[in-house]
Amino acid sequence: MRADACTKIKLYNKIMYDTILTDYFGVIDSSRYDSWLARHGYTRSGEFADLSNLTDEGRISMQQFFDGLGRLSGLSSDSIKNDFDEHAAINVELLELLKSLKGKYKIVLVSNASGHYLREILKRYNLEPIFDEIIISGEIGIIKPNREIFDYALDRAGTTAEKAIFIDDHEFNTVPAEGYGIKAVLYRGMGPLRAELKKLGVL
Repeated sequence: MRADACTKIKLYNKIMYDTILTDYFGVIDSSRYDSWLARHGYTRSGEFADLSNLTDEGRISMQQFFDGLGRLSGLSSDSIKNDFDEHAAINVELLELLKSLKGKYKIVLVSNASGHYLREILKRYNLEPIFDEIIISGEIGIIKPNREIFDYALDRAGTTAEKAIFIDDHEFNTVPAEGYGIKAVLYRGMGPLRAELKKLGVL
């Protein structure tokens, strides 16, 4: 392919996409719950999945979530909460990338989480200014991968599915998003992410 043709495709993609939707846990931050489950020999299934879903839907508080984990594991809820915090790891490289893209693209956070819990984290690390919109499942009562949360995020961003890119670390979220017409990128580290965004004309 001629160089001028490649340039035209890249320019077309830059015009086509105007919004980047991104997950939080497992992308911007470590996947605190999944990491805790793995360290203690559990999987996100059964009551462990139920607790997560109830929290993400805003039906129980984070304290009730930690109390539930304590009941299932035999550990104290305080020790579990501390374990979550101690194993947190912010993806500074990704944050810098998002900062560099803001202004060219709307940056929208779309996370399955307790609203109060995630808002505290965002404030603690001064991350709120990075995002044009912050959509947290626990605040609206809808979790990924339900179409309604994506429609809500797109509406808040003032865009359409065809103009959005969605970054998430779980295929059970990215595959449905693709079905809704959103270009989804499965997060597997900064190298693959940069390569995919370059292919899409974002970088």
